[in-house]
Amino acid sequence: MKSLATRRPACLILDLHMPRMSGFEVQEHLVRSGEPVPVVVITGHDTAQARDRVVGAGASAFLRKPVDDQALLDAVSKAIPCAGATDGAEGEDESPATPIPR
Repeated sequence: MKSLATRRPACLILDLHMPRMSGFEVQEHLVRSGEPVPVVVITGHDTAQARDRVVGAGASAFLRKPVDDQALLDAVSKAIPCAGATDGAEGEDESPATPIPR
């Protein structure tokens, strides 16, 4: 959090349950800062309330653990502005990762 005063990452991957600050708290801090950073949220506790909260705060994706490697890479690529062209292909339905539709 301290480094955000001097630099902004292209994207943050947040777990909802972290020591000292939850992913919710980090995301809320980023929104309040006025210069939000794209966020991909991962969690082992996929609930409608958690999903609604992170979507409402502007998360680019909400992924359920265990996270498929390719689904995470795709979510980060979509979250980063100007990340490059994508082919628009969707992931497999059986994947444990669920991107948030825009």
